Amino acid sequence: MRPSRSAVPPAVWEITHSLRQPPRKNFELTHTRPLPLPLAVDLHTAIGKLTCIYVGHGHSKTTFLIEGHSRVLKLTAASDQEPDVSQTLAQRCRTVAPDAKICPDIYEVQANVREYDGGGKLCGQWFAWTAEYTIPLHKYLRIPPAALNNLQRPNPEDCVKAALLAQAQAAQQGLLLSDNNLNNFGVASGCVVILDLGSRTLVEPGQISKSELNKKAILGWWRKLATQCERREDFGRVREIWQNLVSLKDAATRLSYASLPNHATVFLPGTASRVVQPAHAITEAPRMSKLFEQGEEAMNWFIEEFLFGNLSYFRLHTDGTVQALEKEETQPVVLRLEALLQVTERKREPYVTAAGNCMYVLRDDEFAELQRNWKNDYSSWMNQRSQADWFQLRSGNDRQQFERKRFRTFLHHMVGNYDFVRLCLYAPLTPQTFVFFWKFYGPTSNPDFTKEQIFEQVLNEVRRYYEAPIPHKKMRGLRGS
Repeated sequence: MRPSRSAVPPAVWEITHSLRQPPRKNFELTHTRPLPLPLAVDLHTAIGKLTCIYVGHGHSKTTFLIEGHSRVLKLTAASDQEPDVSQTLAQRCRTVAPDAKICPDIYEVQANVREYDGGGKLCGQWFAWTAEYTIPLHKYLRIPPAALNNLQRPNPEDCVKAALLAQAQAAQQGLLLSDNNLNNFGVASGCVVILDLGSRTLVEPGQISKSELNKKAILGWWRKLATQCERREDFGRVREIWQNLVSLKDAATRLSYASLPNHATVFLPGTASRVVQPAHAITEAPRMSKLFEQGEEAMNWFIEEFLFGNLSYFRLHTDGTVQALEKEETQPVVLRLEALLQVTERKREPYVTAAGNCMYVLRDDEFAELQRNWKNDYSSWMNQRSQADWFQLRSGNDRQQFERKRFRTFLHHMVGNYDFVRLCLYAPLTPQTFVFFWKFYGPTSNPDFTKEQIFEQVLNEVRRYYEAPIPHKKMRGLRGS
C-alpha cells in the first residue's frame, strides 16, 4: 500500500486514481486511442487534493477539468512544448498587440508527476500543466437550444472568423499549426484561442507569410470546415475575406468580430459522482475524421452528391440510443456519418459476434432479419407525429405499407442515399467499403444499369474482398479503386 501522507505537502505533484469513478456512459471519448487514465483522478499539490474529471484526450495528451476551478489539468507521457510556446506567444503579443489572445493562459508546469492507482501502487509518470478552461469550439457551435436557457446563440460565422484570426495572429508571431480541426480551438473571454499548438517548431515573428500559412494550413482548413460546419454559409463569406487579404498584417482589421457570448456554465461538468456532459448527443467523430483524411476526392463527391439540405431525422446519443426528431435538423457532415457508422455497427454486432469476424459481410437472410428487427423497433426511428398518423390507420395493410415506406424514408434521410446505408449494414464502413461504393455509384458508373443492379455489383465486390482468404489485407486508399 502507498505510505500515508505526512503533514508536509508533497514537493512535486502526484496523481491518484479516484476511488469514486463516474459512469462511463456519461462520457464521450474524443479519440479512438484508448484512454490512458481513469475518468476521474485526484491531483495532490501543495494546496491539497483536487478532483479532476475527464474532458478529452488525443494522440498524446489527456485533459481533465479541475473541479471547483475554471482550470484544466493537461497530461502527456513525454515533455510537451505547449506550455512554453503558449507563454512565449503571450509575451510576444504583449509587445505588439496587447489585445490579442492566441492561447489559453498557462498557470503552473510540473515535470515528473507520479501516478498511483487506487491501491497506492506507482503505475506511471507524467508531464503536467494547468491552463485556463475553454469551451471546445466545435461543441460551442452546437449548443442545444434547450441548454442556452434564453441566452444568445453563438454566431457560426463569427466563430469561424475568430478561429481564422487566431491562426493568422499565431503565424505572425511564429507558429504554424499542424492540425487546425475545430476541436483544437476553444472559446475563452469572448474570443477563440488555440487549444492544441501541434508539433511544428516556433520560429521568430514575421518569418511566416500569408502564402505559406495558406499553403500549409488554410487551404486544407476550408475543406475541413465543409464537413465540420452545419452550413457552407457559416464560412463562405469568411473565405472571401481571407482571399482578399494582401498580407497577414491585414488580418487584425479585416477579420474583426463581435465578442463571443460566454456560455462556460453550459459546459462545466458536475461532480465526479454525477457528471453531466454539455450535450448528450455525439459531438465528436474521431473515426470518421480518419476516413475523410484518407480520401478527399471521393468524400467531396459524396458530400456534393448526397449530403445536402436538412437530411437528418434522428440524433444519436452517447449511450447508443437513437432519438427520432419531430422535424428535420441540420448537422455537420462528419457527425452525420459518424452517427451512421455507430448505428450500423450496433445493428451488425450480433451477426459479427456470431461469425467471430469484425469484417463479416451479412448474408441476405441476415440483412432481412436485421432490417425487420430495426423496423419493428419503431420508436427508435419514427417521431411522435408519424406514430400518431400510423396508429390512426385502421387497415392492417395500410399500416404495414405506411411503416415500410416511412422506414425506407428514414434510412434514406440518414445521409441522402438509401443504398449506402444498406451497404453499411451489410458490410463494415471502412475506407475500402467506400472505395467500392464510389467505384460503382460515382462519376464512372454505368448509366445502363438499374440502381438494384448497381447495388448487386458493389455488394458482390465487397463480398469478394472481405471474404477472400488473404491474411492481413491492407486497405487501399480512397483515391483509387
